[in-house]
Amino acid sequence: MQEDLRNQKNENQSEVSKILKELAVIHTRIEKWLRFFAQSELEKRLSNIFSTNEELIIYELTNGKRSSREIAKLVNKSHNWIVDLWKKWEDDNNIVEPIGPRKPYSAKYTLPELAILFGKSELKEG
Repeated sequence: MQEDLRNQKNENQSEVSKILKELAVIHTRIEKWLRFFAQSELEKRLSNIFSTNEELIIYELTNGKRSSREIAKLVNKSHNWIVDLWKKWEDDNNIVEPIGPRKPYSAKYTLPELAILFGKSELKEG
């Protein structure tokens, strides 16, 4: 009897683990689709901060761990161009901050947060 209960418990734990893994995969897919559908709206709302889609991508890569040289290689730009962009974002909008001894920058907000806080509104007055 006790052995049966232990086996049932193990089977239940295994089933729960399997379901959680499946849910994680589904969550990732849903997140990708939502991001795909929301991307153009984010780009429109954030065009007052990011003049190109490339700048938007660079902002997303700015995580405080990647150096300006690493990001420059990823987007095929110069190291100085990335640093200048970071300084512009820090001075003009305060949306990045230097982190650590070598001062890589880190984005302060996610793109959806930026769209809410700084985004252009599509609503027209009166």
